[in-house]
Amino acid sequence: MPASTSAATASPGPPDALDPLAGVDHILVIDNGAHNIRIATIPYPFPIHASSTSPLDPTLLAQSIAVDVFPNAIARTRSPHTVSPHAASLSPTAPAPGTKTSVFVSSHIHTLLDDYAALHLRLPHQSGVIVDWAAQKTIWDHVLASHLAKLPQRTKTPKGKLLAGKAVVIAETYLNLEPAQHATDLLLFEHYGASAVWRTTPAALVGLGTPAFATSSPINPLQASSSADRAQVAASGSKRPRAARPEAADKGQAAILPRVLAPRRPQSMLVLDLGYSFCHAVPIVNGQVVYPAVRRLELGAKMLINLLKETLSFRQLDTMDESWLVTHIFKHTSFVAAEVGARSYGANDNHLARIRDTPAALWTYNDLMLLAKQRASSGVAVTWRLPDYGGTTPGAGEVQRDRARYGYIVDGPNPACKGSQEDVEWESAFIARFEGSSGRRDYAEEQDEVQALVLESERYSMLEHLFNPAALELDQQGLPELVASAIGAVAHSAPSLRTAADMMWANIVLVGGLSGAVNMRRRLHAELAPLAPADVPLRIVVPADPERAAVDAGVVLACEIAAERAVRDDADTKPRKKRPRLSSDARSERWMTYAQWAEADGAANAHFYPHRAWLSETK
Repeated sequence: MPASTSAATASPGPPDALDPLAGVDHILVIDNGAHNIRIATIPYPFPIHASSTSPLDPTLLAQSIAVDVFPNAIARTRSPHTVSPHAASLSPTAPAPGTKTSVFVSSHIHTLLDDYAALHLRLPHQSGVIVDWAAQKTIWDHVLASHLAKLPQRTKTPKGKLLAGKAVVIAETYLNLEPAQHATDLLLFEHYGASAVWRTTPAALVGLGTPAFATSSPINPLQASSSADRAQVAASGSKRPRAARPEAADKGQAAILPRVLAPRRPQSMLVLDLGYSFCHAVPIVNGQVVYPAVRRLELGAKMLINLLKETLSFRQLDTMDESWLVTHIFKHTSFVAAEVGARSYGANDNHLARIRDTPAALWTYNDLMLLAKQRASSGVAVTWRLPDYGGTTPGAGEVQRDRARYGYIVDGPNPACKGSQEDVEWESAFIARFEGSSGRRDYAEEQDEVQALVLESERYSMLEHLFNPAALELDQQGLPELVASAIGAVAHSAPSLRTAADMMWANIVLVGGLSGAVNMRRRLHAELAPLAPADVPLRIVVPADPERAAVDAGVVLACEIAAERAVRDDADTKPRKKRPRLSSDARSERWMTYAQWAEADGAANAHFYPHRAWLSETK
């Protein structure tokens, strides 16, 4: 897109119609979630060893990139606060102790504050949309300054713009409002001086670069280049690779350049994002979101946490002002029943014995309700000692600080370390504990009067609303019906996508903060099995860290782009005919420079989301 003279003059970076990333030294990947902001920086081009000739796997390159997590909130204390003595020296902007109220921005809540009593939280997001831009800009200033300060040999940016000479891949909420989208572009380009921006959604990033489908072997049968690689592929019984063309040997050094392997991802998948404000089922075909088939559940972690606060306040202690604390308790104690199960109106000793002989990870919701009704010693109850906010001694570790700030479990199931999602034994230990259920662990102050919360049915009844929203008088579909409706809408949107829709049952990717709840994958599999076609295998893939799935996928995508640029730069140094080399896929067209944004005059969505034209075609 040709840029005008005035737009080119005002551009913070040198625009290039052929290469939108010209002059860029780093690519920032930002997942601007309603609860947390996750950010990572990838050098551009990616530093590759000069003697490297083996295929470059972006999934392996991404493992060397650190991801920082910042709370997307501003906290104000309601009483004179307590700053951690050993952490106050880490930030020159720490508020002075002893004042009436103090404001802590983003990561300062973790690093500087030890007293979380009655924190007043200022959240920029409301129902998933940014409504407080003053607060969001304050948080972004803190996040970008803190993250970019870690970059080695960081140079001074002109005019104090943090993102000068940098490209930004930012994930926003699904189906965001246009004023909020325009404000995002305005801040990134005008205030922070970004050279190029790619605004997208978390599910779109997962569809382009998720490492969830990566294998242990980086060898691609269709891209094996060396003789050793071809021998390995032949020994594995894969399809014989295409023979090298004769002209490749005449190119000398250009023939031994490393090639960048595309991340392993299916052509058709469905991303189920269980987020803080909403839950979305997003179908993806060939890396593109099928927008007419996107389905939303107006229920997320925020509403469930508020419901837990009301339940605890009605039954035990008033926790309505303790959002920060209850969020931590909800994350560390909640789990999902394996399935609904058959309703039982009464139970005898044999029935209760059968339940106890079954691993706790396989208990149904009706089994849990029956145990609670019979007041049986199920071992599900957890006693959480509330913190006294007395502070910690200088030099205390993070474990001791967390126990003093959030409290800890003094009685009930609490396994030492987390296992994999397939580890039924660990999941059972997380849900219930039978041995010594009458005793108390880590309870040295039995004679003292301490406050504690006892959670039993609250541990599994909150997340149950995701599968039965009608219990909250929400006239919406639960998660299983949400997935089935999204896949069915893909088949009806275009006749050519019916086969792709059937493939989605075998490639469901579970991401988001609630995806990490114990038994969530097992429950979804049990609920979706009756809805899936009989001739299609049902498979639900959970990334290693589902809460960071979007930013991890963005890092893989950015590493692929940066590695391809490094290979092109290396190829251009060889004696050969030079010509502009651009990626032939849609990635190079997604970047928007400042000059293009200024000329677009508010029509940036047509650039970032060209496939949303399907929406108008189906109406």
